[in-house]
Amino acid sequence: MHPRKSSGGFRQRWRAEFAGSEVDWRGVRYDWERLGSELAPAFEKRQAIREYHRRRPEAETALVARWLDSEHVYEVQGELPNHAWWRKHIGASDLFIVHGRWLWSFVMTHEEEGLGVGPFFVEGWQAAQ
Repeated sequence: MHPRKSSGGFRQRWRAEFAGSEVDWRGVRYDWERLGSELAPAFEKRQAIREYHRRRPEAETALVARWLDSEHVYEVQGELPNHAWWRKHIGASDLFIVHGRWLWSFVMTHEEEGLGVGPFFVEGWQAAQ
C-alpha cells in the first residue's frame, strides 16, 4: 500500500460516482448511510461480500480509505484481500475500497458486526450505464 492523496477529493468523487446526483447529503455522518436506497442501489450483507469476492480479481489497482479516521487514500496494487482479512485488520472501522478505474466500491461499516449494517457493494454510475 502506498499513500496516494488527501481524502477530501476522494470523498467528493466517491459520492458522485457511487451515490448519484440526486442524493441529499445534509445530516449524513457516514456516507454509506445512503447506500441501499432507491437513489443509491447497492448489494448488501452476504450478497455484497459475494459480489466483492467475485469482482476483486479484476482490480489490478484499488483505492482504499478508512472513513473519518485518515487523511489519506491508499493505492493497493495486486490482488485485494478478502472480506475476512479486511475485517480482521480494520476492526470496528469504516473502510471504502474502490476499483482503480472507479467501476465499483465495496464499503465496510463499523456497524457490520454489532448491528448487521453493511457491508455494501455498489456499481459506479458509469459502469452501470
